[in-house]
Amino acid sequence: MPRFRSGDLTVAQQYHSLRFSSALTGGSGFIRRGALHWQIEIAPSPLSRFYSLKIYYKPPASPTVVVTAPDLVDLAGGRKLPHVYSQQPPTLCLYLPGSGEWRPTMLVERTILPWSILWLFYFEEWIDSDDWKGGGVHPKLKNAANTLN
Repeated sequence: MPRFRSGDLTVAQQYHSLRFSSALTGGSGFIRRGALHWQIEIAPSPLSRFYSLKIYYKPPASPTVVVTAPDLVDLAGGRKLPHVYSQQPPTLCLYLPGSGEWRPTMLVERTILPWSILWLFYFEEWIDSDDWKGGGVHPKLKNAANTLN
């Protein structure tokens, strides 16, 4: 698989979009060793709590999003988290890998970030109903901790 194809956005372009063009204000990040690291605090609705997210993107791999605070397992009352790639750290399942739902030609700030907010909205609803209404295919779990360092 080629590392970079014509039309793919660079990590620098993704950073610039998040830093200067995003309609979602806030957040900070840096680029190190060809990888984008971005952190942001967001609330999925005006009545929601704030969540701290860490986005990591190093092409050719797809971006990963981890909720760093608050502890989702605590909020879930010890129940297994729905629709995640990993329980610890909680790594959000935002799209089906390999399906084309996310491609390196897409901006993280227009896809991954809004999808994360929507995931958190459905998560808050799931806390009360115990029914995941966000749809999607539920992936097999793996340990994603090594991708976030």
